[in-house]
Amino acid sequence: MRATIMRTLHTAVASALAIASLAGFGSLSAAQQAGPPQREWELVRSVSNPLGGTIDLVLLPEHKSSDHAYYLEIANAVCGKRTTCMVNFWTDRAHIPKSAEMPVVDLRLMTATYERHPSYAAPVLHLACRLYPNKETGEREKCFYAPGLTPEVDTAPAAAEQGEGKSTVPKRIFVFAGFGLVGIVGGILALRATGKFATLGPAPQQWRRFRVAALAIGIVGGIATYPLTYWMGYPVTTREGVWRIVGIPFFVAFFDSGGADYVGAFTLPNAVANVLFWFVFPQIILILWGCVWRKRRAKAIIN
Repeated sequence: MRATIMRTLHTAVASALAIASLAGFGSLSAAQQAGPPQREWELVRSVSNPLGGTIDLVLLPEHKSSDHAYYLEIANAVCGKRTTCMVNFWTDRAHIPKSAEMPVVDLRLMTATYERHPSYAAPVLHLACRLYPNKETGEREKCFYAPGLTPEVDTAPAAAEQGEGKSTVPKRIFVFAGFGLVGIVGGILALRATGKFATLGPAPQQWRRFRVAALAIGIVGGIATYPLTYWMGYPVTTREGVWRIVGIPFFVAFFDSGGADYVGAFTLPNAVANVLFWFVFPQIILILWGCVWRKRRAKAIIN
């Protein structure tokens, strides 16, 4: 009897262990099949930034578009240990640009921008103003308005997609650009004139040295404008707030009221044009001074 009971207990224990082993194996297999949790965001592409480095373009779900912490989590994953990093965010894949030359309609549907830079005390994250419940809250959080739209229509992505809203490109940009074109043409003519000035009439004794000095100043000044572009700027007031235009006389980029920067196909050509302008500008001053000197000399001889 006792032997029968022991055999029965042994059989029961063995069966229980077998069932537990099968259950554990089944759970492990299910966990293995499930795999790691899928992330909801996607790094769609990284495009070349005309100012150096890349711009990472990220797609995230609509229901996360107002989540600051989620944006920072994505940015940290995308940027890794990079000290300089720029990430732009969208919830609509169709409007994620193919390059850094971003169409305005795509910029209007961008939900956030993130940027790291060694000169910043901390990374900067700005969300689109339309994601906030009201204008006051958004501006307090330093939101950014869609380019070319007033705060009132910035809350309507559908309208932005149809191209509604008026451009607020400051007229001062065109004034400076016109001045720059005149300066380049005049500077090239002045460069030729200074070379022939001494052969076409009286000239100061040190004219050749003055011309060499003007060339040297032009070369140094022209080259220096390229790395100093960011500091060669001016503020302009628009319906979206105060912008900062960089590049004189030709505008190279602008920073909106939220601190986000915008570049495009014009960036590199305008930067080169600025170099050319500041290279020939000293020649204009030199030839004007030479003409004044010659005129005064002629009056002195007559008198």
